[in-house]
Amino acid sequence: MKRQILKLTSLLALISSAMPTLTADYASTVSNLKPVAFWRLNETTQPPAADVAVNAGSLGNAAVGYYLGTAQHPVPGALNGRTDSAVGFDATANSATMVPYMPEMNPKAPFTVEAWLSPNIEHAVGSGTLTCAISSGQFAAPRTGWLIYQSETGWNLRMYNSNGTATSVNISGGTAPVSGMWYHIVAVYDGATAKLFVNGAKAAEAAQTSYVPGQSGGFAIGGRADGSFWWNGSADEVALYSKALTTEEISAHYANGSATSPAATYQSLVLAQAPIAYYRLNEGAYTAPASVPPAANTGTAGASIAGSYNPGMKAGAEAPKPPIYTGFEASNVGGGFNGSAGYVGTPFQMNDLTEFTMMGWVQRSAIKSGRGGYFGQNDLLEFGDADAGANIELWVNARGGNIKAAYLSLQGQRLGPLRRHRQRHLHRPVCQRQRNRPSERPGGQLWHQQLQLQYRWRRHLQHRRRLLQRQHR
Repeated sequence: MKRQILKLTSLLALISSAMPTLTADYASTVSNLKPVAFWRLNETTQPPAADVAVNAGSLGNAAVGYYLGTAQHPVPGALNGRTDSAVGFDATANSATMVPYMPEMNPKAPFTVEAWLSPNIEHAVGSGTLTCAISSGQFAAPRTGWLIYQSETGWNLRMYNSNGTATSVNISGGTAPVSGMWYHIVAVYDGATAKLFVNGAKAAEAAQTSYVPGQSGGFAIGGRADGSFWWNGSADEVALYSKALTTEEISAHYANGSATSPAATYQSLVLAQAPIAYYRLNEGAYTAPASVPPAANTGTAGASIAGSYNPGMKAGAEAPKPPIYTGFEASNVGGGFNGSAGYVGTPFQMNDLTEFTMMGWVQRSAIKSGRGGYFGQNDLLEFGDADAGANIELWVNARGGNIKAAYLSLQGQRLGPLRRHRQRHLHRPVCQRQRNRPSERPGGQLWHQQLQLQYRWRRHLQHRRRLLQRQHR
């Protein structure tokens, strides 16, 4: 779940079998193939705003969070005697507050993460149950980053150093969490020692010198950043600092949040420590939009399978254009995706197709996802990143497995520097009928490559390499 803005740049198509006469421009060439679906994604009307958790820290809007799934807000907050509100989670899959991946949210050392947490359930003694209240990292092997679990006996801080799934720190503290009670939980790492504080007091510590910060995966509140170990409870006043708070500073924060009439506001204490991210999680209820802008289908199926731009993605994003890509218009644009919220959806179905071709253009950023989807139909056929972004993966249900190819062998020409958080651009999804239908989703770094699906995958890669070589001459 990394920070990524994929730009689905003008093309996702499913094509019929007739071989047409090729023309000079890309759009005409594809249209002459009579695709069932051809979403150029060249609209510029922006979708309505997403359900956003404001970041009051120094990273500002670059590190906003997104309320996803059944995350409920407002719910009663942690600060004693105040009208503060929080966010609640019910352990439903994909329900979290997620900040897409960016390196700045993953300092190596020092750092401090602070949160007020209130579980809704108590894990049964002897069950070994773990649920993840907050995390930041990549949790497929090799694991990097950190996380905090609620366990049956207390709170568990784990850190990783890119050594398979093994932890480099695994410490627990506090008493068994009680449903409905608020806990002030703080993890501190100064480059030599990791410490866990519960309710203003140090509960555990361990030496740590080999920590590796998260290399992918977002900053997640309410679950593990890889989409698992969903937590049931409420979270409030979550802050991330690029320094190690002292015991006195942590104790002062706990005392302020617990007092009925503190001399200073809680947020003033937090902001005085210059957090890079600070999510008060006190936003009002979100009203989903009644309608969203359409993504026109210029394929033969017409408006019946038009797509829709959903909140969180960006219309009018960067896309292939001259002078590098001379087959596209100078005004060409695509769709941008942040990897957490927003997508272009379509009603097209591929289920009954026995033959098809699907292709699209993707621009990944310098930061690649651990595993992210570009476009396709969920649980049927999908293109995306794999293996921490080292490979591109084609997942095909009918084949019963994945097909992978290294990104290095497909590297295209450079495009200018992208935004610092992970960005992606998808351009012109096309589906051609030898018979089909996809919906689009995000992917990663600069990579000019037309992704095309046929079962003759190896032949396609060889063909694309020849095209890229000709473009470089």
